[in-house]
Amino acid sequence: MSQSNRILVVALLSYLLPIIDISVGLTGPPFDGIGAVTSTTSMFGVVVLGIVHAAEAGWSNPFTLLALGGGSACLVAFGLVEARTPHPMIQLRPAAIAAAVATELFGAASQRRDAPSPKLREVQS
Repeated sequence: MSQSNRILVVALLSYLLPIIDISVGLTGPPFDGIGAVTSTTSMFGVVVLGIVHAAEAGWSNPFTLLALGGGSACLVAFGLVEARTPHPMIQLRPAAIAAAVATELFGAASQRRDAPSPKLREVQS
């Protein structure tokens, strides 16, 4: 950021901060901080560390397995936290349906491509 842009940002903030009402929109349910941390940690562990590292080092690499295991554990912790908190980030019933669909899609996508496909019997007429 250039010097003139910094001066412009500081000038705008010094003008706008006294007139902005920051209390608007803060009347909703409390923020689920533990749910946010476990959700973010699980996605970071599974997606960023686990899957991306697996592309480089392989699925049997110890770091890949540790990242996938840790991310999966945080995902389970997220589910337990969300089931017990009075104001969850997401409702678990729709999430359970989405998880079942995602599991089925992942299972279908992870089938070995070189495995022989089952042959259907022809119906003789």
